[in-house]
Amino acid sequence: MKIESNLKIKYSKKEFANISFKTLKIDNEGFVKSQLNDNVIDFEINSNSIGTFLNTTDDLIANEILVEEILQSQIK
Repeated sequence: MKIESNLKIKYSKKEFANISFKTLKIDNEGFVKSQLNDNVIDFEINSNSIGTFLNTTDDLIANEILVEEILQSQIK
């Protein structure tokens, strides 16, 4: 089985997208391809196993939530 998915996250500011991209890229190397385009990060997730796909996607989303919380705390 081959599973392919694309996920886009759009930020209100290019600066936030850049911070998130740099932060997430370290954890995603070898698992998720990512590309920064202005204020949008495009993620490509490919897997041969539904379990691996689910774990990779879950990790990506959990890490993105942490990045967003940190960014929001800096705005206040």
